[in-house]
Amino acid sequence: SLLREVRYDAIFGFEYSNRPNAKSGDFPDQLAKEIKVERLQQVFEVQRGISLEIHARMVGKTYEVLIESANPRFPGTLTGRTRHNHAVTFSGSDDLVGSMAFANVIEAHPYRLAGELIV
Repeated sequence: SLLREVRYDAIFGFEYSNRPNAKSGDFPDQLAKEIKVERLQQVFEVQRGISLEIHARMVGKTYEVLIESANPRFPGTLTGRTRHNHAVTFSGSDDLVGSMAFANVIEAHPYRLAGELIV
């Protein structure tokens, strides 16, 4: 598939829905919502695997991150983004939000990386 060939870091996908004045809404044999949902889930499953593989190659490496937020559900946890927009979570003080820092990636997940702040 194109998704496997291109190997995006991440994707944003949505099930198709008719739009006002779109000629495609008049096409015969429209797919049932259940089929649209199932196909979209298949796409997301392929992408989860690709993202995890990409993130796994980042483990053990150090990246500069822009610390963009503190996690209100997990006090003392910050989220930063690498120059290539990979989310990295790590422990740190809320006063670091908005600053640049370095984080060592210690664990890969499909939608984020876990890391340790280098002080």
